[in-house]
Amino acid sequence: MILIMVIALLVVGPKRLPGLARQAGYWLGKARGYLAGVRNDIAQELHADELRGMMQRQEEEMKELRGMLNKTKAEVTGGLEMGQEHLLKAIDEQPKPASPGLESATDDQQDSPGGNERKD
Repeated sequence: MILIMVIALLVVGPKRLPGLARQAGYWLGKARGYLAGVRNDIAQELHADELRGMMQRQEEEMKELRGMLNKTKAEVTGGLEMGQEHLLKAIDEQPKPASPGLESATDDQQDSPGGNERKD
């Protein structure tokens, strides 16, 4: 670094060296600011790519969960339909109450002697 300053002093001269140093500092500051901006942009893009990847993974997980939910819904619906069918079938298979006149006749038969006795 010192060698560069000595060469610049010899080439430019002592009168113009302070102005040249100011101008070099100005451009060096601009270059550093530009590089910092580029680094910041790259960091933001990398962060954005990370976020995109996370979003894609979450969307895939949501699709899997929707599939599981739909499968569970179908299973529950099927089970409910089967249960409903069994209940309707059980209701249809229940004996229907007889008319009042027939009930008394069946009651009389059960009350008659020997009606419930076992014959060997």
